[in-house]
Amino acid sequence: MQAAGISTPEDVYHTLQLGTDGTGCTSGITKAVSPEKTLGDMIEAVNQVYKESEGK
Repeated sequence: MQAAGISTPEDVYHTLQLGTDGTGCTSGITKAVSPEKTLGDMIEAVNQVYKESEGK
């Protein structure tokens, strides 16, 4: 899977839900208005997918 275009927490969430092991999102963070908030939100998206997968 190509990681190009991953720029929001929603992109991270949906990409991981498709079954990928990870995703790239460097420019999504570095070009964000608030890089720290964007990174935090992306980490939360990863955590959400992980929590949902534990229930399966």
